[in-house]
Amino acid sequence: MDSRTPESCLQWIRDEKKILDSFDYGSCLQGSRNALQGQGRRDRMINSYKAEVESVIENNQNDASHDADAIQDKYSELLSLSAKTLSCSESVLEITKFEEVINDLSHSLDSRANELARASVSISESSDESIPNNDTMLRSSQRCIFAIKNNWNWVSKMMKCMQTHLDNAAAYHQFFNEASECELWMEKSLSRLSRTFQLMQIQGDRESVNNMLKEIKETLTAYLHWQGKVDSLFHRCGDIVPVDLRVEPLSNPKPATALCSYKTENFSIMEGEDIILLENEDPKLWKVRNSDGEIGEVPPVICLLSTADPKAVDLAVRLRLQLLALWTGSVKRLGRQVIWFMCLVLRDWVEEEIKLLKCLPKSQKKGNIESSFLH
Repeated sequence: MDSRTPESCLQWIRDEKKILDSFDYGSCLQGSRNALQGQGRRDRMINSYKAEVESVIENNQNDASHDADAIQDKYSELLSLSAKTLSCSESVLEITKFEEVINDLSHSLDSRANELARASVSISESSDESIPNNDTMLRSSQRCIFAIKNNWNWVSKMMKCMQTHLDNAAAYHQFFNEASECELWMEKSLSRLSRTFQLMQIQGDRESVNNMLKEIKETLTAYLHWQGKVDSLFHRCGDIVPVDLRVEPLSNPKPATALCSYKTENFSIMEGEDIILLENEDPKLWKVRNSDGEIGEVPPVICLLSTADPKAVDLAVRLRLQLLALWTGSVKRLGRQVIWFMCLVLRDWVEEEIKLLKCLPKSQKKGNIESSFLH
């Protein structure tokens, strides 16, 4: 392709934008890794195209049929889209890297179970004849069986606790990602609508009425769209737990809930018990206080910080206030435009027409007013 003409330059930009609009981020580690590598190459190619754009603009400075600003704007938009896609690809890859962690854990479980099973068989075969045949040894064997079963059940409970933390971590990331995007694009799109309506040329004719109705409907539709998103985030914010407090040192004790029962020689908590998290500096053992006032150390995975994340609540409230401010500003601007339109229409009426209108029956008066506005 000859990329040194304005037409071919714009076509190249449109083609690249179309590819990015349908970009597949992948849904597994290998897929997301390939997607990131591909987008990295595409982003470098798009950035290197800057020289072509500058050359086209420079070579066509005196050509009035081509708008240099339009080419530059389209290219800048493509750069932003490519950078956003690359950034999102990096985030997706970081999420899918958990695939390796889970695979390693699965392999570790299989290997450990296999080693323990072999050890059990080996001990049984080597000591078959030396084991006394009495009730004491039988009871010991039964206790060993139950102990092994109970502790595999304990590992299973911890995995279920881990599932809770996985769900919370996913909800935490998704909430703040969606809220940040909503805050950015809500302000941009609604401000753009307001500017469009403000710049509209208003005349006292039918076309102006139709244009005003169209703009009002588009504005209302946009606000209802963003209201739905903001309301959804507001209703979800109360379920977002403060995941950041699980990895950052506590400034003061926090309420928590025990996801399962835990018992040591000197300390115990029950499933669902309200506890107080005192220290979380050690990633393997957290210091907590149970409902009896006793202090002990427990695995962090069994502790759930039970209060809503205040940052999530603050962000949701801020979004509502921003939407309200944007809506109020738009209503005021729309009101001024309607008042200006009414002034354009009514200022052409003479006093005799107004007196005649007052004398007409109510049904005819309404028809005359509508006819005057729409002609």
